[in-house]
Amino acid sequence: MPQTTDTVLKKLNKLLDDERAALVAGDFDRIDELAREKGILLDQLAADMPASGAALAPLQLKLRRNRALFEQALEGLRAVADRLAELRAVGGGGETYDGEGRRQKIKSTAQSTLEKRA
Repeated sequence: MPQTTDTVLKKLNKLLDDERAALVAGDFDRIDELAREKGILLDQLAADMPASGAALAPLQLKLRRNRALFEQALEGLRAVADRLAELRAVGGGGETYDGEGRRQKIKSTAQSTLEKRA
């Protein structure tokens, strides 16, 4: 049975709140699940489309807010990836410059280990 536009709008409104909570919590599995649901609801809304601009305005605000959170999450993930790459590079030694400005490799003699704590 097809859903009314009002029902789709209510579901989308709730979903966007859930998506925000998942973004803030860093729950990437839930974010993926919600993205699929959001796509279905947006398709249903586009197919029916008698919704007024006033009914869509709050959703547009939430969509923009969540997009900004997505961008911040991606920026954070990129920063972590960059930092891990730096740490790997240092773990294998590193590079520095000698007194005459020539680059030289520093070899690491310490073995890196991961300590587990109970």
